[in-house]
Amino acid sequence: MTVADYVTLRRFSGCAEPYYVYVDRIIEHKRRKSPISHIPDSMFHGEHMQNLLKAAMDAICWDNDIYSYPKEMFRDGDKHNLVYTVLQQYNCHSCTQAGELVVELVLDRLADMELAYEQLRSAASPEFHPAIDRYMKNCRDWIAGSHEFAITSSRYNVHSFSSPPENVKQIIDV
Repeated sequence: MTVADYVTLRRFSGCAEPYYVYVDRIIEHKRRKSPISHIPDSMFHGEHMQNLLKAAMDAICWDNDIYSYPKEMFRDGDKHNLVYTVLQQYNCHSCTQAGELVVELVLDRLADMELAYEQLRSAASPEFHPAIDRYMKNCRDWIAGSHEFAITSSRYNVHSFSSPPENVKQIIDV
């Protein structure tokens, strides 16, 4: 499987998109109490918002792949992981090198998300800026929360690191 194929597959398997749409619906529900929460459907389904959502989903899923790699690969034998896919496609000399490349991909996607946010805000009428800002805060919080879960839960048994660059030290070289 190529990295591009994996990315497409991961967007569907990560289940992040329904959560983000759910967040939008929660905000929409709050609109009845506060009109600043409203993002029109035309804006939500527009290019900039969709770019923002894809980047956020990728960042969450790929960060998860970094943390889950040792568990999935060595305990479960599951090779459906971005670290493994990068390792194979780019003939990396170690799992750590592949993990470092995936960390860079995550950081690039976070930058893409911030760019899409700025583009969305620039294209929107000022009346929608508070709603866009609130939505972006929710996306950032979701990413931070997902990352925090990975480093504090027993799911991956990786309690000794706290940021993406540190986690590549936990990836076991084969």
